[in-house]
Amino acid sequence: MTAYDEETNSITVVHRDGSEEKYQAKKVIDASGYGRVLPRLLDLNSCSSLTLRDAIFCRVENDIRPGDGTDGYIYVYIVGDNDAWIWNIPLSSTETSVGIVCTDEYYESFDMSPEEFWDHITKTNSHAKKRYTNARKINEVGFIGGYSSNVKRMFGKNFVMVGNATEFLDPVFSSGVTLALESGAKVADLTIKELRGEEVNWQVDYQDYMMIGVDVFREYVEAWYDGRLQGILFFKTPSEEKIQRKIVSVLSGYVWDEKNMVSPINPKEPHPSQA
Repeated sequence: MTAYDEETNSITVVHRDGSEEKYQAKKVIDASGYGRVLPRLLDLNSCSSLTLRDAIFCRVENDIRPGDGTDGYIYVYIVGDNDAWIWNIPLSSTETSVGIVCTDEYYESFDMSPEEFWDHITKTNSHAKKRYTNARKINEVGFIGGYSSNVKRMFGKNFVMVGNATEFLDPVFSSGVTLALESGAKVADLTIKELRGEEVNWQVDYQDYMMIGVDVFREYVEAWYDGRLQGILFFKTPSEEKIQRKIVSVLSGYVWDEKNMVSPINPKEPHPSQA
């Protein structure tokens, strides 16, 4: 897709063979993810309020997994004094996705290529070193700099954006998956109503609704990086177990649950990171 006319609601597509076609649409839904087609074409990109961070990642095979029945779990390793964190996501019985997330300033301080940096961190972190000592990379090390993104608006007269085409916060809690699924389902329902001739308030029913979830996740992301959240999740006391369970519930996707005492959208209780 190379062009979009918002007034006529027509899109221009260039095929692989170079041929060009135009289509007239009833509704244009941008689910292009990190490609962010409409934000790019309509100048809707906006700077994120989050700190500039980078992700350096690749897939490996034959890592040494835990033998306690959690071999299929996603593990997170903290690097240094919360300088970075490593994701460890099993993709199959033999393949694992391994990524390092850190501030751009931290990455640049090493003056290394992405592959050199990935090797250095995985070999110097005690947990990663043990797990990947016999592992072999099966693709090139990837790099995404300043991955957090935002948009000026999520919808227009004849279009709407879903998932990462709108706002992407951070990979730490896989919030992108929750927000993508919820936004896709919400837009599908609202689009059906609109095409049936029913009135839809896209600002209230979609954008305002989605921003509740985005803002909840944003607060937890910020609490993760400033260290407050680790204090609850990793160094809990028996009295904090109930709070931890509620936090896990929120991070599992229940970000629109106003009855959850640790949801930032509940004004009656302090944010868990301030407990």
